[in-house]
Amino acid sequence: MPINPQILTRRYPGVTPFEREQQHLFFGRDREIADLLRLVSLERLLVLFGKSGHGKSSLLNAGVLPRLGAAFRGKNCVALSIRLGAYAKDQSLSPKETLLAELERNNAPAAGTDFYENIPTGRTLWREFKKRRPLNEQVAFVLLFDQFEEFFLYPPEQQQQFRQEISELLYTEIPQTAFHEFDRLDEAAQDHLSAPLEVHAVFAIRSDRLHLLDSMKQELPAILHKRYELRGLNPEQAKAAMVHPAEAEGDTFDTKPFGFQPEALDAIVANLARGGAEETGQIESFQLQIVCQSIEDDVRARNRRGEKRVLIAPADLPDFGKVFENYYATRIASLGDEELERSARLLLEEELLYVDEAKGEARRLSMDGDALAANLLAKHGRALPPALLDALVNSFIVRREKTARGTHYEISHDTLVGAVLKSREERRRAEKEAAERERLRVEAERQRQERIKLRRPRNRNLAMAIGALLLAWLGPRGKQYRRAAAHRRPKNRKR
Repeated sequence: MPINPQILTRRYPGVTPFEREQQHLFFGRDREIADLLRLVSLERLLVLFGKSGHGKSSLLNAGVLPRLGAAFRGKNCVALSIRLGAYAKDQSLSPKETLLAELERNNAPAAGTDFYENIPTGRTLWREFKKRRPLNEQVAFVLLFDQFEEFFLYPPEQQQQFRQEISELLYTEIPQTAFHEFDRLDEAAQDHLSAPLEVHAVFAIRSDRLHLLDSMKQELPAILHKRYELRGLNPEQAKAAMVHPAEAEGDTFDTKPFGFQPEALDAIVANLARGGAEETGQIESFQLQIVCQSIEDDVRARNRRGEKRVLIAPADLPDFGKVFENYYATRIASLGDEELERSARLLLEEELLYVDEAKGEARRLSMDGDALAANLLAKHGRALPPALLDALVNSFIVRREKTARGTHYEISHDTLVGAVLKSREERRRAEKEAAERERLRVEAERQRQERIKLRRPRNRNLAMAIGALLLAWLGPRGKQYRRAAAHRRPKNRKR
């Protein structure tokens, strides 16, 4: 069954982060956007941290990134969004090379910077950024490292190289090896070498991985001095994030504009509000997005039945107890073919999910499309259907990212990991039970065949014995036996 899903713009991205192009649908974070823009423009190094599901990636993509130019008034702001991805041996670029690949993608060296090739610094981060700074222009480079916890999965030597070079990039005006060449350069080259290089870095990391940054303190002593915590949405922020995208007009949306009854908004907030004392009343952004996308699916169905203006009531809300499991199951079922569903589950639950059985931890993996296809065939004996990855991306279960390393795929967000893990456990349990039933069936059949084999010689021997008796009875000696038997029979006497 071919897959060629054609979808219009969704109002809510679900578990996938908001992208820059979706800034017109990103609501509820005005205060956080303003805070971060101010801090990024003032500080060379900033750590953005928050719990998984609070929306750090969305805040950077749709909140901060589109507005950086305004924050750096009078300067040309060159923003780079960097995602290292989970480390895969022999596949992943080093953190340094990933950053350089993003820099080189759309930023050619400035005029008159060829002389840097003759300075014995090597291909360092400092040299490559310096080459892209025009002499007569004020430039601010802003590096946004999303999901930086992945950095600590890389080999120690690659981490060390990155720490040293990012420190030099942020805080060193002229490295000593370049300074020694100063007198040998012409006046234009000296001017360029002396021009300040302005670089700002933001490391976005999960709260439960924040302690890992301690390993960078030797090279970056100030790494934990400037931190900004992204907390969950409060009720008013959550309502803004629900209401404004629903009301947006436009022919490109998959649904007509719709609204919420106040009671429905209150019910959603009450069901999603976190119960812990630390964040009482706060809501995870991605949980909210999944609920809203489920509501959006219901609105689409009602639009197709002829309802033009839908108003969401409390009775229209999904089952909050199983919202993530249902979301995952529904997206898989939407493929509409058992074999495709089976392939999709194997991709997601076996190839894009890493489970540490000893620690009881699970995390997403980022993998190249070709590697996924090879693994699916080698491990599970299944060819990857050509459009399956596209269908999973369009179903918002899988995120596609084009990087300097190629096109990589991963489960959309940590929020889904629990649902994928539970589905994997249930599938494996069902497979084990099916395998046991098949083993018992095969064993029963083997025993039946053994009984048949044992009966055949006995039946053959019995038949031969009966045949021998018959032959003996019917042969010449059999006649003597018959006469003797007749002689012994008592004769009838007349009375």
